[in-house]
Amino acid sequence: MILKRIWGSGTATYGVLIDDVPFAVTLELPWRNNQQDISCIPAGNYYCRKFRQVFQVINVPGRKDILIHKGNLDIETKGCILVGEQYEKLFHKSKWWNGILQSRKGFNELLQRGGDGFRLDIKEEKC
Repeated sequence: MILKRIWGSGTATYGVLIDDVPFAVTLELPWRNNQQDISCIPAGNYYCRKFRQVFQVINVPGRKDILIHKGNLDIETKGCILVGEQYEKLFHKSKWWNGILQSRKGFNELLQRGGDGFRLDIKEEKC
């Protein structure tokens, strides 16, 4: 499976999950030198294993507890990867946030495609 990062802002990194065809979008924190809880993880090849009702990204250099899970806002991730169906700005607590919609639907499709585990190739795409 491929996670192709397609765009980044000062507060979020946007991507597309591909398994033969694009099937979901992702939302991560921006690159902040791989710092725990405040940065997306480095591009590279990883193994993801099912851990309860999420996927755990294994062997991330210098990091631990990186998950792929449901969520809607960039404030709901501490270095993890959120999965959904479309991007949207969402108004929450008197502020606009970077977000994704239909997270449950996108994540359920990942659960079906990912089985008990899968290889994930994270690539940076220049826009």
